[in-house]
Amino acid sequence: MKTKIKTIVLLLTLCSFSSLLKAIELSGQTLNAQSSPLPNTSIFFNGNKVNSDQAGRFKLSVHSDKYYRITVSKPGFYDMTHTFEHLELANNNFQIPPIELVQKKLGRVMFAFGGDTMMGRRYYDPYFNEPSLITPKDRLHNSVSILRNIKQYLTIADYTSINLESPILESALNSKADKSVTFYSHPDTLKSLAWAGVDYVSLGNNHTYDYLQEGLEKTLTYLKNSPLGFSGAGLSEADALKPHTTQLNGNSYDLYGFVGWKGKKAPWQSANELQGGAALGTMSNLRAVIDSSIKNNVLPIIQYHGGLEYSATPSLVTEQRLKHAIDQGAVMAIAHHPHVSQGFELYKNKLIAYSLGNFIFDQNFPATHNSTLLYVWLDEGQFFRAEIVPIFIQNYQPTAAVGQQRHTILKRIKQLSAMKRTKTERSGGHAVINKNTITTKNTITKSATRQIQPFTQTNGVKNLYLNSSWTQTISQFPAPNTSIRYGKNLISSGDYESYFTWDAIDRTWLFTNTKPTLVKDGYLNQYLNLEYLGGQITFGTKHFNRVYKPDAPTLLQLKLRANINLKISAYWEGRQSKQRLQDAFINPMSELIGTHTVSPNNQWQQLRFDFDSPRLGYKSYRIKFVIEADKSFSQPKNIAIDDVELIEWHTAFSDVMTKTDALVETTHIEVKNR
Repeated sequence: MKTKIKTIVLLLTLCSFSSLLKAIELSGQTLNAQSSPLPNTSIFFNGNKVNSDQAGRFKLSVHSDKYYRITVSKPGFYDMTHTFEHLELANNNFQIPPIELVQKKLGRVMFAFGGDTMMGRRYYDPYFNEPSLITPKDRLHNSVSILRNIKQYLTIADYTSINLESPILESALNSKADKSVTFYSHPDTLKSLAWAGVDYVSLGNNHTYDYLQEGLEKTLTYLKNSPLGFSGAGLSEADALKPHTTQLNGNSYDLYGFVGWKGKKAPWQSANELQGGAALGTMSNLRAVIDSSIKNNVLPIIQYHGGLEYSATPSLVTEQRLKHAIDQGAVMAIAHHPHVSQGFELYKNKLIAYSLGNFIFDQNFPATHNSTLLYVWLDEGQFFRAEIVPIFIQNYQPTAAVGQQRHTILKRIKQLSAMKRTKTERSGGHAVINKNTITTKNTITKSATRQIQPFTQTNGVKNLYLNSSWTQTISQFPAPNTSIRYGKNLISSGDYESYFTWDAIDRTWLFTNTKPTLVKDGYLNQYLNLEYLGGQITFGTKHFNRVYKPDAPTLLQLKLRANINLKISAYWEGRQSKQRLQDAFINPMSELIGTHTVSPNNQWQQLRFDFDSPRLGYKSYRIKFVIEADKSFSQPKNIAIDDVELIEWHTAFSDVMTKTDALVETTHIEVKNR
């Protein structure tokens, strides 16, 4: 029986900021895919429209708000939607980066690809007595609501595909696969996907056969009665290898789905001569299906589900098979399964996406929340352009990533793609890959790095989002007489800017013995105010961070402002390797990191706690703060917190960067005097 943990429900009240609203002017420029000005383009915002001038420039007067979503449109071009956060634009004088549109033409097709998708498990029965996103009474309405914030991004494509990583069943069946994780999604999932603009689902993955032959039979029946195309699984091996064929702008495309491994034991997750299942993505199977499509004058697209979960880079097996598919004639290869985004590669001027990350999924640790939606334009099967939309999974729902989350996602994509000699550039709030854009291999030597502008900061921790664009190269050496180290923030929502975004609550934080209130200041910066009610306040991350490096120097820091004397202690709480998750929620191993005493001050104070991450023997860990306040203070006791960061250092302090792979996920640097 699953143990429920009672918590205080977060008070999601906002301070009134109607008096803070003021008119601002957003400005920008529209370009075509060749970066030439695009005049007479329409820019839509909240029902209002302005047109760009002959130089493609536009100005848009709006009331200041937390977020701005604009759609750019011009006859004969594909529409594009971009979303921005107030603070990120304010830091750039409300100048929107130039937005490029792709022209429509005969034979050109725009595809959209989303990653791993399911609507079961914690969508109905979440942890910590949190509200359910889907209830049986309002199942279809709830399922549609999960996609409401991303629909606009899906419907602009000619053809949209996702990886359906779930059987489709009305209820669990008696017989299921002998594996640690199985789940299913209700048939209303298919209706909601179709409503949002999805055209096709790939079944080539390790969960399609969770409920064995009967479950697959029911899944295929529901899909056949839906408007969605599908492939990648079947009741026999021959059926599993069949493509879904579609006609798009004068060309025929075959869409295939494959899983990368057969499973741990029989009955296998992949189809064979004795059973159904997912299509197995062996080299021979890939060659056979691609040869068949080419023989029939149809353009083959490969989707592949494999690699290692939570890894930043593809496994060698995955990379080899995807390149093999391109070698055999596939027009592109799209992969998933790691639940995190990986890089892109232009291989023989054809696109390989090594992992898109999650699209709709109920994983609760931060590494799985940063994701991507991929647009690809093909000209009669030839790669023309790709555009990467950063996605943040907020409350298990896909939303447009903005601000610091956008920076983190696109910086990671830029670095990972550069490792594959593929260049990413910027268009508005997205990244783009153009054909024939190959970067030189990144080789670092001490003499070479001295030609790059060094960090001028002489001491302290630096958040790269606040100081640079994701497109900028990270400097690899510090100023003279200083040392530098590079790290990654493991908490993606500690600035509270994404709190209650798009009507989707943040499930990251756990509070006891306080009433948290979300506050916006005059600059629309958000922070939390904790009312002191007596006794100890505790707050921290609800869920254990599964993706971390053991025995790594780590910095936990936050900003705090209080009108009373208080003591704040920081702890890490670990889930041991063989400990059940529900037991770890209640009985984690706990270790004190450090303690600070804080005096009343109306200014923000920066507090830091340095420690080494848990060594071997732990599967994951989370952080917790305990606050003890001065009880004698008679006025209302208020404690404000902001910018909680858990920075895992990936290099030691040094005067030059030699471990270049550490740059892949760098969000922070620290410089100290030697």
